[in-house]
Amino acid sequence: MAAAVEAVRRGCGVTVIDEADRPGGQIYRQAHPALEGEEYAELSELARKYALIGRFKRIIGKVDYRAAASVYAVFPNGEMHFSADGRTEVLRPDAIVLATGARELAIPFPGWTIPGVMLAGGAQAILKSHRVLPGKRAVIAGCGPLPLVVAAQLLRAGGQVAALASLSPLTGMLRYPLSLWHGREVVREGLRYASTVRRAGVPRFTGYVPIRARGKEHLESVILARVSAEGRIVPGTEREIPCDLLAVNYGFVANSELAAMAGARMRRDPLIGGWLPVIDHFGRTSIPGLFAAGDGAELRGALIAELDGTIVGAAASENIAIWSLAVGQKLKIGALAGFIAPLPTYAEVGKRAAITYFIGGLTTSRVRRIIGLLRRFGGNG
Repeated sequence: MAAAVEAVRRGCGVTVIDEADRPGGQIYRQAHPALEGEEYAELSELARKYALIGRFKRIIGKVDYRAAASVYAVFPNGEMHFSADGRTEVLRPDAIVLATGARELAIPFPGWTIPGVMLAGGAQAILKSHRVLPGKRAVIAGCGPLPLVVAAQLLRAGGQVAALASLSPLTGMLRYPLSLWHGREVVREGLRYASTVRRAGVPRFTGYVPIRARGKEHLESVILARVSAEGRIVPGTEREIPCDLLAVNYGFVANSELAAMAGARMRRDPLIGGWLPVIDHFGRTSIPGLFAAGDGAELRGALIAELDGTIVGAAASENIAIWSLAVGQKLKIGALAGFIAPLPTYAEVGKRAAITYFIGGLTTSRVRRIIGLLRRFGGNG
């Protein structure tokens, strides 16, 4: 959305191909207009959500917006194929901006295909999109902040959380006090989510993981157990908890397949998304005219993704006067890294857990300042 807004502001003709029915992506996902109901995110997050969506709505009449469409091929010659309304279309634009986001890392365990077992982001998507609870009694498991956020939002929606199993404590972030201070707005949001979970008296199981889900036609219970530093189950620590929802999250992987298909040079960095397109500070890949922004280029969170979009939107529109200024500010800001590396054992995941959501100096006020600088020193508009 941010890239489209900036490109339109600079006089470009823009086509937006959106996999969802409505703008917003995963983090700022919107429900159908006919669905009424409360939203359970923090007010500060909702303010960011509707500010960006509002900016996009103001330019939507100036773009070719294709909702519920899916890009399935991008070729080195700049040709892009997508499907919409049951038919395939081909575009050959002057520039392509890939903002494909990320997906959750799936770690299989016995019973993980039983109905009622899902990724935490999926449970959150049901709550956001349909305004219904994905289950009445939930067990949430994983590492990083997303399990805590999902637990809090389920509680606010009237659900019950029977257990929150965290592979590693979030207190590991306390080793980075300066970064926490710079990212204090996001930290405050996290503390409010934690307060919701604490006030509800949710049992916490630190160092535990799900080792088996049980049920026939649907989920009936989950067995949690403690894991050692070597990634082995500690005998005698098993706990069976009745539930009809198990939501798990052990990190994210960038959706970088389209960039790879286009022939872009790739690199592997398991800490920030696995296989990623090699990009410069302006989002340019090794393929002329192909750009990547947001979590599909490097997992750093929604706030940085929005700023990326603005910079890449300017770069893709070939208005380069403000590049060095904008990128210099972006590098000073730092980033949010919300990723646990795709590792084969729980122990190896645990070794990385302390880096989850390391906050590198990002504040919303600084993001707004960058956007202001772009508007002040940019080209047309």
